[in-house]
Amino acid sequence: MFFELDRVFNGEIKTLGHPGAALLAFSLTLIAYNALRVVRTAMAAVHGQRAADQVSEYYLTELVTTAWRALDIFASAEDWTNKYAHASARVIAAALTRAAQHVDMQRIKKTTRGPKKPPPKRIANKRQPHVSTYRVLKARRQVK
Repeated sequence: MFFELDRVFNGEIKTLGHPGAALLAFSLTLIAYNALRVVRTAMAAVHGQRAADQVSEYYLTELVTTAWRALDIFASAEDWTNKYAHASARVIAAALTRAAQHVDMQRIKKTTRGPKKPPPKRIANKRQPHVSTYRVLKARRQVK
C-alpha cells in the first residue's frame, strides 16, 4: 500500500519541511487511497475481481482527478451533502455499483509489457572478445 501511495499520489513531497504539513499531506493521501479502493471494490463487484485487478492505478487516479474538477463545476458541496450525508451504506453501495456499470474497463486497463527480446549472439571468439571494426569492414568488401 505504501509503495502505491508514494508512486501514484506522490506521497512524499520534498518541500514540506514542517511536520504538521507533512502529516496533513500524508493523511489526505490515505483518504484518497481509501476512496480509490472503494471505487475498485465497486468495479470488482460489477465487472469481477479479475477485471478489477487489471485496472491501472495511474489511469484510475487520472480519471478521478479530472472528473472531480468537472463535478466541482456542475454540482455544489451542498448537493452532495443533501444526497449522501444521511444515506445508509446500502444506498451508497447501490449508487457506486450503478456508476461502476458505466466504466469502460478497457480504457483504464494496465498496459502490459511485451516479451523481452533475447540478447544478440556474440560473433566474436570467446578467447579473443574484441572485434576489430577494420577487419569486419575489410571482410565485407572482399565478399562483394
